[in-house]
Amino acid sequence: EQKKKLKLEKLLEPTEYTFTVRGILSSSLSSFVLDMPINPKMSIGGFASIANYLSENEQVSSSYSQNGIFGLHAFDQLNMDTWGVASLYGTGNYISVTSYNSTITASRTNFGSGGGYQWVWENGFNILTALGLENISYTSINTEYSSNEPQVNKDYLEKDLSTRTQITYYLLFGFHL
Repeated sequence: EQKKKLKLEKLLEPTEYTFTVRGILSSSLSSFVLDMPINPKMSIGGFASIANYLSENEQVSSSYSQNGIFGLHAFDQLNMDTWGVASLYGTGNYISVTSYNSTITASRTNFGSGGGYQWVWENGFNILTALGLENISYTSINTEYSSNEPQVNKDYLEKDLSTRTQITYYLLFGFHL
């Protein structure tokens, strides 16, 4: 009983800050993460992201939005430069529209994890980088192809909607509050 209580106390331990706000904004992806430390080495929170991208032939425009949970485990402590592991799980919606007026919608789920490094400055500003793997899957796929949709676009969409595990990276700029 006492051992169990001691383990729970170690898992939930106060830290010097209450939240970390992280985000990234690029030409095709925007993400916002809000995580809260549960002890000096671990934080958990939520994220929201949106992404937009074009096929190589620029005939298919795709986008997705999703929300989920984000976790971080630092090998040293969250409030200093350290190596660590970040993970996320998210669900959301996907839509593609072609220049031939075809529309494809789906539900999107992803799970990813990566190892990396976090730099923290004295004012609380931080940069988190990680490299890892991400599994992406789609369900409830609804395809409405126009009669003149080229096969090259259908092939692209079939590949884009395939379940896959791929290399991923995180680059998040943040601030400890």
